[in-house]
Amino acid sequence: MKYLYPALFLAAFTMGACDRKNELDLPKTGLGEVHKDRPAWLDALANQTVQQRAEFMARAGHDKAVLNAKIGALKRAAASASGRTKADFEVQIAQLEREQKIADETFAEMHSAAGEKWQGLKVAMNKSMVRLNRGLEKTQAEDSN
Repeated sequence: MKYLYPALFLAAFTMGACDRKNELDLPKTGLGEVHKDRPAWLDALANQTVQQRAEFMARAGHDKAVLNAKIGALKRAAASASGRTKADFEVQIAQLEREQKIADETFAEMHSAAGEKWQGLKVAMNKSMVRLNRGLEKTQAEDSN
């Protein structure tokens, strides 16, 4: 008997709650239904963005590889140099390696970035590549003098 009243109360409460309509019930839609209503131009823009991003990453990877090869050649030239020329090479190589490390870190971070962060990293990557190219050109110009 002592368990009867709580059980009846719980049953009455549950039955009363079933009769009320939840005001926050929203229509149930799956992702397919929402995606179906998305305009075609939005899909085209997303595909274009993905393609542009892939092209940029491929181009940056290639440019980075070329610059790494040039820095490697510069290191070999410094190894065969002597005296002041070798010391100058080592200073310039150290600067190039610092910039190369920044470019490598930026490139690695770009793989997981999205949106505005990716755009910022893209600008940073371009600037880093320009600095690397200028540093190499400066070093090669001084080497030829």
